Amino acid sequence: MRQLTSAVIHPWNCDAQGHLNTRHYVGIFDDANQVLLARIVGRPADADSSLGWADVRNEIDFLAEVTAGTVVDVFAAIRRIGTKSLTIAAELRRANSNEACARMQAIIARFDLTARRGVALSQPLIESAQPWLEMPGT
Repeated sequence: MRQLTSAVIHPWNCDAQGHLNTRHYVGIFDDANQVLLARIVGRPADADSSLGWADVRNEIDFLAEVTAGTVVDVFAAIRRIGTKSLTIAAELRRANSNEACARMQAIIARFDLTARRGVALSQPLIESAQPWLEMPGT
């Protein structure tokens, strides 16, 4: 996994119990996914603006409490390159200790913004995604 982004947890990101609210975990992971996709798709060979991405599935495991003032880093890798989708694994870690606080697995499909349906991943996109492909435990 490679580091993609960092964030500071603010008091307004926390719920009444004082820990990071679920909706903000999703936002942090979504930002990291967008950074990863920009690095993959941002190459001229696949810069078609009529195509986007659609979330198909997101699954989060909460591992440790995160409170206001915590600085977190998000690391990610691609676990699977399908015909129309990518499976991304991401991990939110405390910046000062590298402790894993949450893990998310997301399946995102390449999406035709005009036809409003999934489309096959292009060969240039697959080639751009390959360096990010890691199997669990690597």
